[in-house]
Amino acid sequence: MHKPFLSLHEQVELLDQRGLDVGDAQQAAHALHRLNYYRVSGYGREFQVAPSRGDDDYDAGASLERVLGLMDRDARLRLLLTEALIEIEIGVRSRFAHEAGRVHGSHAFYLESAAYLDSTRDLGSHIAKIRRELLRPQLRTVARYRSGDDLSRVPIWVAIEVVTFGALAKMVWYLDPPLAAQRTADAAGLQRTGFGSSIHSFAVLRNVCAHHGQLWHRSFDVMFATLPKEKKREPRHEPSSVYSGIVVAKRFLKGMNRLPDWSERVSALLDEDAEFRAGILQPAPR
Repeated sequence: MHKPFLSLHEQVELLDQRGLDVGDAQQAAHALHRLNYYRVSGYGREFQVAPSRGDDDYDAGASLERVLGLMDRDARLRLLLTEALIEIEIGVRSRFAHEAGRVHGSHAFYLESAAYLDSTRDLGSHIAKIRRELLRPQLRTVARYRSGDDLSRVPIWVAIEVVTFGALAKMVWYLDPPLAAQRTADAAGLQRTGFGSSIHSFAVLRNVCAHHGQLWHRSFDVMFATLPKEKKREPRHEPSSVYSGIVVAKRFLKGMNRLPDWSERVSALLDEDAEFRAGILQPAPR
């Protein structure tokens, strides 16, 4: 699809022509320059007649001010999630390094194909990525354990501070036997069932937040393993919504005894705006 370049003034005019109340044109142009037209239009889709069928006109009464307000709340929710995911990631990294060291010892078992389940997806790529990270020349903590390209002596408690969250999630989920992951769940005050899949889902969610992705009216491909008792005490929400991730994050933070007021802060944000809350609990992207 060929799209011509539009100046900021022309972008504002296009929104206006499609029926969006842009308010002050100069301020609207400034907002588009700061946030990018396509980021703004991503949220604006929820106010368009039928964007999936090519009708990009806006509903009557839709305004840029309203779209920007929802974007601000979404950004604040991303910050809250990032705060929680930092605590969860560090907590899991530390506990897993300790438990995996107890189970597997001090050699670099995590670089051996035989240490993983046969069902591990993209195992060669996973191991190669960890090797590339460990071979970076500036890593002094690793240098004392490696000999040239030989990384077999780099223990998990050193490597754990280098690997990505996604690589950590793959270790937790696919290492065989799963004893290290099970003991990590125990050490974090969490049940073993669904622990590995939750870490994987958190890694996906962390990447979305890190890249400033939209949460409002977003359905996730990964599923967060909420428990039946959690579903009963939480507001009704779609399993594919980010709210499922919020529910599981609450459980992890409680088990680790971190951020005791986090749940209340999330609820307070959602309670500010009924439309924003609905798009988080029950995403229905147009």
